[in-house]
Amino acid sequence: MVGMSLFSIASTAVFIFLGMLANHVGVANVFSVVALLRMMVFGGFLLNLDSLTGAVAWVKYFSMFYYAFEVLMANELHSLKLDSSMPHFTSVDGVDGDLYLNVLGFKHENTIDNMLCLSVLSLGWLYVAYILAFHTAS
Repeated sequence: MVGMSLFSIASTAVFIFLGMLANHVGVANVFSVVALLRMMVFGGFLLNLDSLTGAVAWVKYFSMFYYAFEVLMANELHSLKLDSSMPHFTSVDGVDGDLYLNVLGFKHENTIDNMLCLSVLSLGWLYVAYILAFHTAS
């Protein structure tokens, strides 16, 4: 719950900053969509992060999705036993949620660190937006 709230605050901070860069609402919307798509791609939703080369691998650290996805997955899967029984399929019982986290490369221990990173991203974007507002007002 706290992780998703921090994600919402971070995304709001990014959109405030992008809205202040643009002169028109339409331009701000385009900036926001492009920024959101870039964060989704480099956050691990649409692209396997292990396949990134060294030249663009650092971009994932500026994506709020990168941190929020690990928080969400750790919250949902930590110490969970997964059972699957569907007709016409092989039944799988007792799959450990922590095993699934390890397959994804996530750790439950990183939850607090990821929340801290989301907070830093939020404060950073809000600070940059404040500086931009201060300079455009004067």
